[in-house]
Amino acid sequence: MLPIWLKTLVLFPEGVASNQLISQTTMEGPMEKFLGYLVGNASQGEIEFIIYAVLALIAYLLIFMWYRREMNKRNAAYAAEKSES
Repeated sequence: MLPIWLKTLVLFPEGVASNQLISQTTMEGPMEKFLGYLVGNASQGEIEFIIYAVLALIAYLLIFMWYRREMNKRNAAYAAEKSES
């Protein structure tokens, strides 16, 4: 049974059973799963996995820094196009 506040906010997707786990509807990408695996093993104290987890987190951050820069370029292009219209 869904709580009243969830029904009134319409946050629960249509057609999804009320007993379905949220992880079944919002699957993370393969990068996040891989990072979770590495960080989980690193938390056990294995130095090899600590190094891998740190390197993977750095790569992950670099990818998102690149993505943010690309989206800022795209937004600037959209804004320029809109101001011309």
